[in-house]
Amino acid sequence: MAASNGRGVASPAVVASNASETGMQPAKKPRRCFSAHEDLCLLREVAAAKPFGDDIKWVHVLAAVNRAVGRELTVRGIKDRVDILLGYWKLQDSKNLKNPGAEPGQEDEQQEQRASPEPTQQQWPPSTELQRRQPASVQPALPGTSKGIRGLQSLGLQLLAQREKNKLDLRSRELEIEKMKVRYEERRLALDERRLALDEEKHRFEVERWRGERESLLDEIKKCLMNKLPNWRSTTTHKTTPPQHLELRPFLAGKEEASDVQQRFDPPAVLVIYSPESCLLPGYDPSNWQIMPFGHIIAWYFRAWTLLWPLKYTFWFLVGRHIGRAVPSMKAQQFVSGAPFA
Repeated sequence: MAASNGRGVASPAVVASNASETGMQPAKKPRRCFSAHEDLCLLREVAAAKPFGDDIKWVHVLAAVNRAVGRELTVRGIKDRVDILLGYWKLQDSKNLKNPGAEPGQEDEQQEQRASPEPTQQQWPPSTELQRRQPASVQPALPGTSKGIRGLQSLGLQLLAQREKNKLDLRSRELEIEKMKVRYEERRLALDERRLALDEEKHRFEVERWRGERESLLDEIKKCLMNKLPNWRSTTTHKTTPPQHLELRPFLAGKEEASDVQQRFDPPAVLVIYSPESCLLPGYDPSNWQIMPFGHIIAWYFRAWTLLWPLKYTFWFLVGRHIGRAVPSMKAQQFVSGAPFA
């Protein structure tokens, strides 16, 4: 049985001996150290993407580094490695600032200056002095000093704030566009409503105009008929009675006196009808007709024609059918007898 320590966990030596006895090799732990090539790939991707303050960019950096180095890493691992590299860079940068171009002969003098209580004028290196003399607008955004990490972080925060501001501006413009669309739809609906109202007014005007034209035409027809109608009720009478109107006396029995026939009238206008449509309607009342007597005859003629025309066509149909049957038989007899055809 495998030996264990006081907490009940097998020691590494025992585990290694058991693995050697069974012929199995212990599983290799994942390598966590980074080589110089991997550090360069990581720094190159970080410098290109600038993922500080954005987790999505860190995921893209991780994918690019995994493809470059050929092994699987984690986001936390590359973040920690970047922090370590930046801290090491900060440490080396501070050392360079403290000892710029120090030579063996100058170390004692620098130590004496640090130990002396009198304040001395700080001597900046040429590159740093030139950078201090430049205005803020000309200085690089990420200076190579110990404040590089904070500069990167502040730059990431500035970019994040700018992105949020741009999102707000974009959202406000989208709201303005939606308001413009709503106003446009309201105006379009108002125009459609106005167009419908105008169409209704136009239709009403057309109907009124058509009705006025028909009424004026009807008035003109009535006036024309009234002008051509003989005056049967006139007090002026005609002394002579034309012989051609003597046969009208039976039609006037019970409606007018015999003296009414002798009233003045226009001989050419014998068949003038006051109400032409009344004589063609069923259920007429002859006592209400104000027409000349020949109007009765015309009315009865049209009514008889309307009722008897089916009989007329039926008669001619039967006659034609009889003739059509008789003609072939006559021709057959002529053919048999040898008589010449007409």
